[in-house]
Amino acid sequence: MRFSSIISGLAFAASAIAQTPQFASVSQPTEGQVLMAGTPFKFVWQTANHLGGTISLYLLSGPDETHLELAATLAEHIPNEETGEWEWIVPAALAAEVGVFGINITLDSDPNIFQYSPFFTVASVNVTSLP
Repeated sequence: MRFSSIISGLAFAASAIAQTPQFASVSQPTEGQVLMAGTPFKFVWQTANHLGGTISLYLLSGPDETHLELAATLAEHIPNEETGEWEWIVPAALAAEVGVFGINITLDSDPNIFQYSPFFTVASVNVTSLP
């Protein structure tokens, strides 16, 4: 398992420039956005090439943008519509991880067609007590 994670990270770094143009333009999250752990977040993308079929979403994590590894499968077989949305409850455990995250969108019928979201971080929700 660890070996495949390392390979995934290397493949991500090597293929970042080889993303599929116009496959899935991600509008949420935005670059550097801070997501709040334990809260819902709506991941949003638009596709201009109308490939149809279904997509899968994968969470990537690492110490920085050039060292990301596959961390988890978030969702599989989502219809690839012109405008796509997927709501995710950001796991509270991610707030304890130091580094950045991204989401990989892959066309299920052809894993060579993919796109990465902008990078984001996760913070914990601070609850203050009232006097």
